[in-house]
Amino acid sequence: MAATLSSIQEVAVDVTFLRMEVPPTDPARPLPPDVRVEPARHCSVPFYRYLYDTVGGPWLWWMRRTASDADLGVLLSMPAVSIHVLMKDGEPAGFYELDRRHPHSVNLAYFGLMPWAIGAGFGRAFLR
Repeated sequence: MAATLSSIQEVAVDVTFLRMEVPPTDPARPLPPDVRVEPARHCSVPFYRYLYDTVGGPWLWWMRRTASDADLGVLLSMPAVSIHVLMKDGEPAGFYELDRRHPHSVNLAYFGLMPWAIGAGFGRAFLR
């Protein structure tokens, strides 16, 4: 059923940007032995949409949802953009996207866990 104009509700959105000027000095917490981070060397648009929608759905992520498949394909094919997937028992538990298109900086464009992985104890190690 299509949404009508009267059923659309505006939602306020807060976007937070953090900047890390220097790397942390404390030792990184290790991931559990059955959890690993894998680069998605050739991330397909459908797989990216699955990651983005599943991780971002509860938080109302919307920016990549408005991108066409062609635009996402171009983005994902850029050597300066990389997708990294947190894997547990053969399935994605989260992902992050790094954007290195700007000189002298790396943007952590997206980062998050699958809903089932929130509270499992590896988010902090994954972020490091």
